[in-house]
Amino acid sequence: MVYVLWSTQVYSCTQFIHLFRSAKALEKKLLVVHQRAASPAANIAIHIKRFIDKYTQKIYESGNRSRRIFRNNPNLLRNIDLCLSYLLFLVKSPNDDQDIDVMMSTAVQILAVQTEKYETVTGDWGFELIKQEINILKIPSPIDLNSLAEQLERYIENRRNFANLAEDADFILPPIHQLLLLTRSNSIIQAACHSRLLPSITDERDIFDRRLLETLLDEISEPDIESFAGLCTASEKMDQFYRSSLHVACMNGSAKVIEDLMNDEDDINSEGPMRTRPLHLAFAFGHNDVIEKLLEDEDLDVSCLDELGRDPMSYAPESECVQAKNHVMLKLDALRTKEWGGLAQEYFHTNWEDTPFDIGLDMLLF
Repeated sequence: MVYVLWSTQVYSCTQFIHLFRSAKALEKKLLVVHQRAASPAANIAIHIKRFIDKYTQKIYESGNRSRRIFRNNPNLLRNIDLCLSYLLFLVKSPNDDQDIDVMMSTAVQILAVQTEKYETVTGDWGFELIKQEINILKIPSPIDLNSLAEQLERYIENRRNFANLAEDADFILPPIHQLLLLTRSNSIIQAACHSRLLPSITDERDIFDRRLLETLLDEISEPDIESFAGLCTASEKMDQFYRSSLHVACMNGSAKVIEDLMNDEDDINSEGPMRTRPLHLAFAFGHNDVIEKLLEDEDLDVSCLDELGRDPMSYAPESECVQAKNHVMLKLDALRTKEWGGLAQEYFHTNWEDTPFDIGLDMLLF
């Protein structure tokens, strides 16, 4: 039982490690927003660093304690070392995504050989889940969706057993979130859709308060939105970084998701980090197609300002989004014309059936 409780702690650490990689990627995106706004963003980096330091130390302490407890049981100690090597590999991975993929592939091959040698303790769901993650990473391309869907169902079942056993475990990531962060692959979403898991898990949230949709957009460079057909719905609740679903979609450049959210009557002018609107983020990341999609909504406020007094166009990288800027300027001109027309009608009681000469004469006389 002591080992099972220890592996509970280890599995909790795996979730933090996967989330750490996600947090680092998100930190880069949020820094872009701050740089475009000419705003200091030291608090973001400090928050992420504390997050890393806390749980890296937790892993080391777990390893040292377990080696003392199980020094007379070599089989258990091998399992512990396997868990630790897996965790520490993930936390020490470089920031370059390409290097991470290469290192991950190499580590999976090594760890897979080790997991085949050693059996887990009966009822040790924590270590069993880690083994399953390694096996899922071993699945070659092209993906066999039937096989992967079966593994997902077993993974979720083991996770449920683990949750019943370990009441004090930190389940900061729902199971599909965890696998998505681990693999950085559309295959997890496709398999979840194939096994009909998807509709029932779309509203599950991680520790950052992201639903599966927002996590998919943040983590996958070209997310498979087709698997989410009919499931891209608006949510009033924002994540820990004050982003709505629309903010996340604009940040990551997904025009199809934005169209679905707009159809679901998501607030197109909702305020996010630093009171930025979705249009600010679309300009900050240079997504022309996203800006054009937002401009289709008549309720879009193109003259909105953030807390620093910056309008959306000021966030655009230099010499980018030229066409989108022109369209925004046309919309602003139309709004000004409408405003001045309204003022003329209010102050001069203009009869709009009068000739332009009559209108001009009334204004001069005034």
